[in-house]
Amino acid sequence: MSTERNSFTFYLSFEKAISRLSNKNQLLIYRAISRYSLFGEEIKLEGIPLTIWEIIKPTLDKSRIKSESGKKARGIEKPSLLGNCNAKKQSENKAKTKRDRDRDRDRDIKEIHTKVCTKKAELSLLTPEEESFNLFQIWMKDNAPYCNKNLNSLTLQEFNKLKENYTGKEIADTIQQIENRKDLRKRYSNLYRTLLNWLKKGGTDNGK
Repeated sequence: MSTERNSFTFYLSFEKAISRLSNKNQLLIYRAISRYSLFGEEIKLEGIPLTIWEIIKPTLDKSRIKSESGKKARGIEKPSLLGNCNAKKQSENKAKTKRDRDRDRDRDIKEIHTKVCTKKAELSLLTPEEESFNLFQIWMKDNAPYCNKNLNSLTLQEFNKLKENYTGKEIADTIQQIENRKDLRKRYSNLYRTLLNWLKKGGTDNGK
């Protein structure tokens, strides 16, 4: 994703969720959103900012796709008089599709806001380690559903052990690689041991 844009949509739900973070983490998320939305550039994030980013990013992707589709549509020639009936029908279908997209967008925004606000309320009495672990669990459900459901989940202690030697991004990237390897993932049952094995090999497993 390398197309440069002059502007992008920033939703109120983003602001409400981000405002609950520390000033340092707020700055990281704001910069991540602007760089990604305008230039398609992903900056390196870890911990809580990374988790919040993984929740927000799908909405930004949908917004970019919608923007690029609109540009292509504006470049299409207008139909001739003979095609007025079809054009009217197409216009009605486009209007319906737009309503559907808007409805889906509003639903996504509400889900993001609910997830972040609910989790932040739950985390208010937790230690930083417990807070980071709970946000990681949210990320797992949204980004690695197979691993989350079929492999033995990480415990807080196992999660902390991994973070002593690897960054949050390394852990997340490796989990997504395992998630995407449909030819290998059925062999595994314990996420912690599988992660250790893959991370020691540089985040890969050739199946040998």
